[in-house]
Amino acid sequence: MRHESAESFRFDIVQVDHESTPEPYRDRPVAGTIFALVVEDAAAEEVRLRAAGAEIVKPGTDEPWGQRHFHVAVPGGLLLELVQMIAPDAAWLAANGL
Repeated sequence: MRHESAESFRFDIVQVDHESTPEPYRDRPVAGTIFALVVEDAAAEEVRLRAAGAEIVKPGTDEPWGQRHFHVAVPGGLLLELVQMIAPDAAWLAANGL
């Protein structure tokens, strides 16, 4: 069976006790793990996910090294980070010898 979608990428979250999860990995807690995806517009994704009821645990932040990102809680303890590449801060680059 083929699933059609207008989206270029889809990320599905499956409960750890779901029958499709390999038996040795069911019910294992996850802590401190971040799965990052690069997106074209992190701010728009944050708005979309907030509207859908996602738990945003770190709001959108622009980092001087050239990333705009935010973090979403995922069931089971995983953190999902959505990252947009932006221009790095020139002063930060200079201070870091880049």
